[in-house]
Amino acid sequence: MLLQLFGVSTSLTDGFHLHNINLELRKGEIHIIMGENGSGKSCLMQLISGDVPAEQGTVYLMGETSRFEQLRDSVVYIRQNANILQNLSVAENIFYNRMPYSNRLLKIIDHNKLNKLCADLIQEFDLPFSIDDRVDQLGWAQRQIIGFCRAFVSDAPIVILDEPSSSLTEHDMRILHRIMEKIREKKAGIFYVSHNLNEIREFGDRVSVLRKGELAGTLDLARSSDDEIIRLMSGTVLTNPYPRLRVPLGKTLLEVTHLQAPPILEDINIRLRKGEIIGITGLAGSGRTYLAHCLFGVHDTEGGYLSVNGRERNIQSPADAIDAGIALIPEDRFTDSLVGCLDVSKNLSLTSLKRFKQLLSINTTILNQVVLDYIRKLRIDSYTTEKSIREYTRGSQQKVALAKWIMKRSKVFILDEPTRSLDIPSRIDLYNSMNDLIRKGAGILFISSDIEEILGMCDRVLVLSDGRIVCNLESGKTNSEEILGYATGEIL
Repeated sequence: MLLQLFGVSTSLTDGFHLHNINLELRKGEIHIIMGENGSGKSCLMQLISGDVPAEQGTVYLMGETSRFEQLRDSVVYIRQNANILQNLSVAENIFYNRMPYSNRLLKIIDHNKLNKLCADLIQEFDLPFSIDDRVDQLGWAQRQIIGFCRAFVSDAPIVILDEPSSSLTEHDMRILHRIMEKIREKKAGIFYVSHNLNEIREFGDRVSVLRKGELAGTLDLARSSDDEIIRLMSGTVLTNPYPRLRVPLGKTLLEVTHLQAPPILEDINIRLRKGEIIGITGLAGSGRTYLAHCLFGVHDTEGGYLSVNGRERNIQSPADAIDAGIALIPEDRFTDSLVGCLDVSKNLSLTSLKRFKQLLSINTTILNQVVLDYIRKLRIDSYTTEKSIREYTRGSQQKVALAKWIMKRSKVFILDEPTRSLDIPSRIDLYNSMNDLIRKGAGILFISSDIEEILGMCDRVLVLSDGRIVCNLESGKTNSEEILGYATGEIL
């Protein structure tokens, strides 16, 4: 046995605590950790990595009694927000803790050897970047893959991957699977934190489910059903993972014609109607997020035509996009959408303060009532409207990121990986919010690397490959194999 925890408990400052955790990790095992947002998964992983102290309990590492702070040298923890150092190269990020030196005493890096090691790794796993790429221009998925490579090149016997697939396409997942198999071959054990039931059966051995800070149970994946896992997670059985509402489509809301954004996007054409959800997918580096940012005025475009509600718009900045009725829920909600130091009320009302303007001030009475209405309607954790947004669960944070644009009464919604890192109930809540938007005449561009999600929630599917839209498919007349074929270039 590689790692054993017995009766482990700890309390955190916000009142949450882990209680009486008994958990094992075997050599060469991929042990899945699941649970709803706020169940304690990340806290447990931080405890195992030595970042959070345990107040009670015993830990054994390779059969020997150990202390949690001693585990730090035996664990490599790849967090959901990959810790990428943007002033370093791809190679320097991957080999950050295994740097080859020409002079170890003076810490002089052997860059020729470093680049050779990195080039060999890129070739071995067919990675979606090169050693010459600028790290600050890499997408979220590419940064995640750098983190996986960092775990692979380490000698740590325990690897923690926290929501590793949150922004990966099926092609990227194959890379992750190959890396995990190589880690398994070294007899290391992997804790794999996930919400995605569809993926874990492909490679997981056992699954442990946390609920409200306690271990609800551990199951052998080969002998358990999805219903058993969901029942452990929430106490209920999921009947419909994609509650798509079909409404009659109306007039064109957004029309994009021959949009160019060199050197990434070329000849982009999109027509979105009222009541329609269009899915946009593609491999890492295909231009999905860049397209969202172009439509929202973050990046410059060259040529092309864009209209909203039949009116031509010249989108040069996010302010222009907001004025036109376009909303963006970005891939990185904390960096690009929410303000961590503000409370929920202020985050919700950031985009719509003009609605509550009264002479020279804001009518806070009406504003607070509207905020409370949205908190109830979207089932946002209602601790208190004055509580910092950082203290809310990921699901509630994403709901706030969406609700602020609903309060703005936007009509075109661009959702970039909106369900990333959300538990199953939070995903269903978000899907139902999408249904409510299209029922009221909005249109949605739904960007996701989860093809099953795209097929379940969208009317049509656009696939990006090398910055071009290579197909326009009806979701009911296609499948994940065809979509992946277009994304990888196997279907031309």
